[in-house]
Amino acid sequence: MKTPYYLLLSMAFVFFFGSSLIAKNANSLFDLLSKQEVLELKIVTSLDRLTDNDLNRKYQPAKALFEIGNKSFEMDLKVKSRGRFRRRICDFPPLKLNFDKDELEELGLLKFDKLKLVTHCMDEKFISKENVIREFLAYQLYQDISAYSLRVQLVEVTYVDELKPSNKVKRWGFLIEDIDELAARVGAVELDTFGLGQAQMDGLAWEKMTVFQYMIGNTDWDIRMARNVKILQIKKSGALIPVPYDFDFAGLVNAPYAVPNPDFQIASVKDRVYQGEDQNNAHLGQTLFFFKQHREKLLQRVEDLPELSRDTRYEVSTFLNSFFDQDINRVNELSARENKVMRVPASEVLQTRGN
Repeated sequence: MKTPYYLLLSMAFVFFFGSSLIAKNANSLFDLLSKQEVLELKIVTSLDRLTDNDLNRKYQPAKALFEIGNKSFEMDLKVKSRGRFRRRICDFPPLKLNFDKDELEELGLLKFDKLKLVTHCMDEKFISKENVIREFLAYQLYQDISAYSLRVQLVEVTYVDELKPSNKVKRWGFLIEDIDELAARVGAVELDTFGLGQAQMDGLAWEKMTVFQYMIGNTDWDIRMARNVKILQIKKSGALIPVPYDFDFAGLVNAPYAVPNPDFQIASVKDRVYQGEDQNNAHLGQTLFFFKQHREKLLQRVEDLPELSRDTRYEVSTFLNSFFDQDINRVNELSARENKVMRVPASEVLQTRGN
């Protein structure tokens, strides 16, 4: 029986124009994946190879399966482990996902083909879930602080072994937007270089970033070494913008494996250290006022995460409130010296203990 002509036309319309229908709702793969509060994602690959630290430094073939609305997707990709420290200590390593650019183009999506996936790290279900969502929250908080922030998407991932489909594990994680996509969104390019100092950074962007790191109790970053900070250069103005990432060592996250930064005399990752030393923070008062204005919004972010246990939400809120009630004023007092210009010598770095 021949297929009626009108059905052939209908099928051709779906084939040729289906991708553009997707593109109306999403410009990129990350846009597509971030349409739901929690995305159910399935990754099929060789799990033995992925978790073997001697083998997993190279990409291996995989498939990603997910649903957006009532539409199912099955996409080819390559996957590999990432992160020097977490790859060594995690039961399950964090991943980099590399999708096929041609397939993205066929779907009408821009060719931003790479995403980071923060995984559960430890096999223990409850603790690993709490750690993942606390770090996810840190990224969300920075989105409320700065337009120059990486977007994130919470996911429940089922990892399926391609050779033994019955061998599977389901855990929480979150996807991180690629830095190239962020750069395109804000009209910038990434600078892949070391040795840039605080004085070269855009003043307001720098202060927002350093006060944010102080608020969440994160000392695991270094601007000159480009450790856990990306640098964007705005095309029109030439301004340099720091973009922080990797917050698992922050006091707000308080991961079981996190240890205090040996560069500072602190006993816990929940000890706050302000790292804005030797920088003319001319607009620091304005930045601190900005944070105070956003207090309720930031605390509401915590309450809007039902995936976190009630006890954890209380602990995180208490830690953030210790910044607003106590530590933010100490930064302000220090900045009041020398005509409200803050210069913090290395011997006088501000240290306070979060609750």
